[in-house]
Amino acid sequence: MDLRTIGTLIFYAVLLGVAFWVGGLLEKNERKYTKYFKED
Repeated sequence: MDLRTIGTLIFYAVLLGVAFWVGGLLEKNERKYTKYFKED
């Protein structure tokens, strides 16, 4: 494995991690918003 391949793998791994993290944050926020809308 050359450096470029390793760098690409790390890049995609980080990208996936960030995507999952953002997805989790959005899910939590969505639950909060639905609570507020139901109270309305």
